[in-house]
Amino acid sequence: MNKLYPKDKNSILREAQSRVKSTLICRMIDMVKEEYVLRNNPLGLECSTICRIKSAKSYPLQAFDRFYIQLAGIYRYKFDDGQLAFCFDGLSQEEKYAKEWSDCFNEWVNDFLRHEHFINTVLEVSVMDQSERMQTLASNRLYEFLNKQFALQIYKYGGLIDKNAQPKKKKKKQRKTNK
Repeated sequence: MNKLYPKDKNSILREAQSRVKSTLICRMIDMVKEEYVLRNNPLGLECSTICRIKSAKSYPLQAFDRFYIQLAGIYRYKFDDGQLAFCFDGLSQEEKYAKEWSDCFNEWVNDFLRHEHFINTVLEVSVMDQSERMQTLASNRLYEFLNKQFALQIYKYGGLIDKNAQPKKKKKKQRKTNK
């Protein structure tokens, strides 16, 4: 994973995030499927759409690459202590980071599930239409969703910019006065 902002220096965390990527994306899709079925089929009736959602087992994980990379970068930005801690529970630093990241990812996805737009976008690309065009459109919608959720702007080349951060004020040059 690439750095998304200048102080993004925690390579152990980035490696841990890369290692659990496919597991977390699959889990996210499963959570979305469960939520959709609970919301839209409370009686448990089997229609073609519900059957299709329930029977889907393989997903185009690459369709969620951009979303995952951005969400992982937001996590590193928000929890940027950058310090290695002593682990007394026998876990390595990478295992500790992977667990903390996985917990946060699942918590965030649970929050995202409150948004119908998120659910529909994930289902659309993972189950309904796995075409390359749909993957691109869904990637763009998820990008905008993250920008709104976290009040951050993520640029391809400029990195991550916090919309809530106070801009630095330029110092005014004082004129020298001759007396």
